[in-house]
Amino acid sequence: MALTGTTSTPPSQTDPNWLGCGRSIDEVWARVDLPPDPHEQTCPDCQAARHDLGDLATATRGVVAADKADPALRLNSGAITGILEIARAEVRRGRRIPMEQPRPGAAGDELTVSEQTLANLIRRTSDEIDGVEARRSAVALSRHDLLNEGAPGPETRQPETLAAPAEITVDLRISVAPNAAIPALAHLLRERLRTAIDLEVGITATVINITVEDINHV
Repeated sequence: MALTGTTSTPPSQTDPNWLGCGRSIDEVWARVDLPPDPHEQTCPDCQAARHDLGDLATATRGVVAADKADPALRLNSGAITGILEIARAEVRRGRRIPMEQPRPGAAGDELTVSEQTLANLIRRTSDEIDGVEARRSAVALSRHDLLNEGAPGPETRQPETLAAPAEITVDLRISVAPNAAIPALAHLLRERLRTAIDLEVGITATVINITVEDINHV
């Protein structure tokens, strides 16, 4: 099955239908009923998309069965298009990352940023450096924030203070040019990413792990 039909066109940095790893949502949807391929077995972006699209696939099979039983229940093309756009939007958002460190006793809505937003920023910032091509990225709260997630009960709450930016760990896989000075390039990339994430999102990348997985011969 396909949301629109897959394409081999390289992803645009601003195209919302592409995941952080470089695959399109349509490509993942086309394979959602098949076992994960080697890329999907290790890619957090595709794994999250497959999980979210799995529920849609189950619902789709139910709709198809209902259509066969009663043609009057068949959706028109406009309704189908609307459903698919909602599905794409949900997959694009991915997991939500808190933008502030947990505060004991703090009340109110939690500010979050989508994992896909961070993935797009990481890819764009990486690709702006000559000789670097971003392949895959993953983002998680740093251990410090994870340990603070269990806030104490009301009886131990402290006076509310200003929230500190959340701290995240970034795992990034890249390809580099054949003549790249990898240590210097990795240092520059870390500094660019820390600055971009701080300025554009307002959270702190405390750890940035960079893996060079390929040489870009293009």
